[in-house]
Amino acid sequence: MAGAKIEASWDTADLQKVDAVFSDLLKQTDDLEPLMQDIGEYLLPAHQDRIALGVTPDGEPFEPLSPDYLQSKRKRTSRGADKILILDDFLHGDLAYQVEGNSLALGSNVLYGATHQFGRGNIPPRPYLGFSTADIDEIEQIAQDYLAEILDV
Repeated sequence: MAGAKIEASWDTADLQKVDAVFSDLLKQTDDLEPLMQDIGEYLLPAHQDRIALGVTPDGEPFEPLSPDYLQSKRKRTSRGADKILILDDFLHGDLAYQVEGNSLALGSNVLYGATHQFGRGNIPPRPYLGFSTADIDEIEQIAQDYLAEILDV
C-alpha cells in the first residue's frame, strides 16, 4: 500500500495484550490467514466509522479544517464537503486491508494518505490509522475465538 498503512506484528508494543494469544495460535497452526481475514473484516469498518465520526483511534477529534479551506470545500458540490478527511469519499472509501499469509496490512493507496496521517507543511496530522482500546479488545476476542475453534474447545 503506497499511501499510509498500519501493520500488526507479534512484537509490537501496541499488541502486547494479545501477544500471548497469538503465540499460542502460532504453536497450534502455521496458517493464520483465516484469523488475519477476520481481524481485517473487523478493523476496516472500525476505521471507516472513526473517519466518518472525525476522530482518531484514541477518540480525539481531528484537528479542525482551516477556515479558508473549509470555505473552499463548501463551494464544491462534493459529498462530505463539511467533513474532515471525507471529500468525494476517496480516502475514506479507499481504505482496504490485505492479508498475505500470517500478516495483515490495513491502509490506503491514496498518496496523500500519509500526509493526513502524519501531517506535512501546513496540514496538521489527523491520524486515522491505529488501534483503539476497543480494537485491541476485539482483536484479542477474535484471536481467542479462533484458538478455541482450532483447539475444539
